[in-house]
Amino acid sequence: MYYNYYSRIHYVQPNQQQQCCNPYIISPRMSVIPTSIKQMRESIQIPYNQDIMKASAILEVGQRTRNTHYKQRLEELYLKYEDGCIYRGQGIPPSQRHGMGVLFNTENQEVYSGEWFNNLYEGFGILINQSPHVIKHKIDPKDLNTIEDGWHDYKGYFKQNKMHGEGILTLKNGQKFEGHFINGMIHGKGRFYGDQIVVGNWYEGVLI
Repeated sequence: MYYNYYSRIHYVQPNQQQQCCNPYIISPRMSVIPTSIKQMRESIQIPYNQDIMKASAILEVGQRTRNTHYKQRLEELYLKYEDGCIYRGQGIPPSQRHGMGVLFNTENQEVYSGEWFNNLYEGFGILINQSPHVIKHKIDPKDLNTIEDGWHDYKGYFKQNKMHGEGILTLKNGQKFEGHFINGMIHGKGRFYGDQIVVGNWYEGVLI
């Protein structure tokens, strides 16, 4: 089915934006659409940690259950924000982002693509850092809190706008973390790819 996004245009005021093109900083002390979301889900595999896979499956079932309540009310929306950002995707009129959708910045580049719940990132999605800090050194896997805003993109699960569950965080310098996140923090089992591959457990970003 073809949806004409431009048939429903809302100009959203600042107090309705909640989450547009704001930066996302990675640290426990720290403050687009893929061709196929299903393919992206399948590309994130961490076979050494089945517990993460089970936890993510539970989160996904919960998300589907909650979405059932809204299923009959969802429409295709085109929302333009005062700061120039644009949302295209499912939602509840007049301006609630809910279901599958994409947020674009003022240059029509994807900021976030994936699942939404009540205006928040919730479920599987891809988030692109809009103002990444250039890392001029290699990150020490012993303390990943030093990443801060030096990451390029995150592919994985979210809960209430925060990275939560299984995910892959790619840094601006090419290093990468694959593993578990809780409440926006690197926390749990994972792998860090740098000069060497480090496999271990992190507690609030610190290797233990």
